Amino acid sequence: MRSAEWSHWNEAGDICIKIYLIPSRMIECSVFGYLEEVDCICNHLRLYKRTDRTVNESIYSNGLNTLLVSEESDGVYLVSRGAPDRNKNRMSLCSKVQRSRIRTLDTLGMFLSSLGFELVRRGTVTSTVFEKGPAHVEISRYAPEESGCREDKKTGGYHLVKVFATAENAYDGEKILSKMIEELEDQVQLLRPSIK
Repeated sequence: MRSAEWSHWNEAGDICIKIYLIPSRMIECSVFGYLEEVDCICNHLRLYKRTDRTVNESIYSNGLNTLLVSEESDGVYLVSRGAPDRNKNRMSLCSKVQRSRIRTLDTLGMFLSSLGFELVRRGTVTSTVFEKGPAHVEISRYAPEESGCREDKKTGGYHLVKVFATAENAYDGEKILSKMIEELEDQVQLLRPSIK
C-alpha cells in the first residue's frame, strides 16, 4: 500500500497544509504504569532493540477527539487515536492508531483551530523505547513547556512505563501483550493508575 499526499487550503486560499499519509493504521493494545527507578527494567531489556529520543509534543483536543503532534528528528508526525475498545474483557486499552507525516508545521495550529481543536498541552518528552517484534516498552519523562506547571503529587517523580503491542486486530495484540506483561512482572512492580 503506497503513501498518499493530502493538501488543504484555507478559505483565503493562501495557506496550504500538506500531510503525507503513511499506511500505518493498526490496533494498538497498551497498559501503562509508573516506576520510580528504571535501572532494573532497563537491565532486563538490554538485549532488546533500544532507541533513545527527545521529542517536542503538542496535544490538541476538540472535546471528543485528541490529536498528538510530535516533532521528531526525522520529521513531524500527526498521531490520531480512536476511542478505546469498550469490551470489559480486555486486559488493556485497545484503539485504532493512525500516524501521518506532516510537511508543514508553521500553520498546523491554525489549521487545527479551524477544525475546532485547541492546544491542551505542550512540552518535551524524553523516552527510551525497547522493541522486540510487535512488542514495545516505552519509558518516558515529560517536561512541560511552562516552568510554573505543577507535577502530579502521586506520579511527578516517576517514569511513565507504557507496554504496548500493535497488530491487525485486538485479539492478536492482547496475546502478544500478555506475554510481555508476564515477563515484566517477574522483574518489576508497576504502580498502576485506574483506567476507569
